Amino acid sequence: MRSEEPATAGINEFDVQRQMGHRLPGPSDHRVHPDRQPASVCGVARMEARHYGVCMETLPLTPPYGPELVGTAGEREVLESFLDFYRKVIVSKVYGLSNEDAKRRLVPSLTTLAGLLRHVTVVERNWFQHVLAGQPAAGDEDGGWFVDDATVEGLIAEYTQECDRSRSVAARLALEDVGSHPQLGPISLRWVYIHMIDETARHAGHADILRELTDGATGTV
Repeated sequence: MRSEEPATAGINEFDVQRQMGHRLPGPSDHRVHPDRQPASVCGVARMEARHYGVCMETLPLTPPYGPELVGTAGEREVLESFLDFYRKVIVSKVYGLSNEDAKRRLVPSLTTLAGLLRHVTVVERNWFQHVLAGQPAAGDEDGGWFVDDATVEGLIAEYTQECDRSRSVAARLALEDVGSHPQLGPISLRWVYIHMIDETARHAGHADILRELTDGATGTV
């Protein structure tokens, strides 16, 4: 059941869009197609993702187009802003679904929303903690798609925890600092950021399609 509490004020950061005379909807601004019924929601009424600070259900996701970011921000701030934005998109596409709906196969491949979330969790650990920090790998990234016993709540918690750990690893490094990849050799933090933006954004697009197929909910990615 969804919470009966009034929606919290959330975060309103669309100043640049208003100044331009339009608003770019965030990925959490889900619109349900009128001829479809919303999917059932998980039993947790107000699931908090601790890094994002507020209930994901009421969190507007602002594309990284603010005037300072597009004009004067440094390279690192831009890279981190884009990666964090797509991380939030991934969570928003799974949030509010039942465990059953999150595991439904809606395309010919093994891809599901739950499996996609587990996959990007493994990817986060492998690139930041393994490649950059020298910690043990999380295993085969392709093996992360199997989530038979997982719950939506647990998967979101795992992912946000790994993202927090990724930020902790990155905070200790300069963009030019390198880790070691078993096939590619020395890999800089800069390259990992760009690769992770590409990887996370691509899967955010996949998640957007799967969420629309699940309950008709859509939003700008």
